[in-house]
Amino acid sequence: GRGQQGMAAQDVYMKIAGMIEEHNIRPTILIIDDKWQHTYGDCYPDPERWPDMRAFTDEMHRRGIHTLLWFRLWGGEGLPEDEVMPGGGIPYNSITLNYAPYADPTNEKYRARLKNLLHLLLSDEEGCMNCDGFKLDYSLVMPYGKTAKSSGGQYGAEMTKRLYKLIYETAKEIKPDALINASPCHPYFAEVCDMARLHDYAWDCRNETEQMRLRAKLFGAALPGV
Repeated sequence: GRGQQGMAAQDVYMKIAGMIEEHNIRPTILIIDDKWQHTYGDCYPDPERWPDMRAFTDEMHRRGIHTLLWFRLWGGEGLPEDEVMPGGGIPYNSITLNYAPYADPTNEKYRARLKNLLHLLLSDEEGCMNCDGFKLDYSLVMPYGKTAKSSGGQYGAEMTKRLYKLIYETAKEIKPDALINASPCHPYFAEVCDMARLHDYAWDCRNETEQMRLRAKLFGAALPGV
C-alpha cells in the first residue's frame, strides 16, 4: 500500500539486496529510484525513508555493488523562489502536465546549491552518502514556451546542456569514477554522459524488441563511446 514512490525506502532496498544475494545474482549497480529525496529540489535523503543512506551505500560497497541515485532534472520542489524559473508544462499523452516550479540551472544560487548537494551525495567524507553516480531523468520535463524565463537568458537545448555539464563536471571532481547515466540521443551531449539509457516503453505497444534494437542503433550512432 505504499505506492511506487513509497517503495524507494531503505528497508525495501535492503530486502531487495537480500533477495539478490539469496538467488546468487551478482549485479554491480543498484539504482535507488524515485523518490528517495525529501523534496526534488533539496535532494536530501528523506529521513523517514532513508534513516541512514551512508550505512546502506557502505554495505553495498562491501558486497561489490555500486549505488546510483535516480535524479530528477529541473526539480524545483522545495526550492526558494529566487532559485526557480517559470514555464509551461510538457505535452504528454495529449495531456498537459505542469511540473512547475523548475530549478533554474543558470541561476548562480541554485548552481551553488546543486554543487553542495552533489558533494553530499557522492563524497566519501564523513557525513556524506558515498553514492557512485546518478540516473538522470526527466530531461524533457523542462520549462518551455513564452513564459519560460531563466535568469541567465538561456533556453531549450542550451539550458539543458548547461545543467548536464554542471552535474557531470562537478560529479567527476568529487568522485572521478562517478557514473552519469542519461538518455540524450544526440552527439552534443556525448561529453556529459557516460552510459546511455534507451528509456521507457509503453507496454501496451506490440514491438518492444524491434523498437529497442532501433533505439540502440540510434544511440550508438549519436553517442559513440558512451
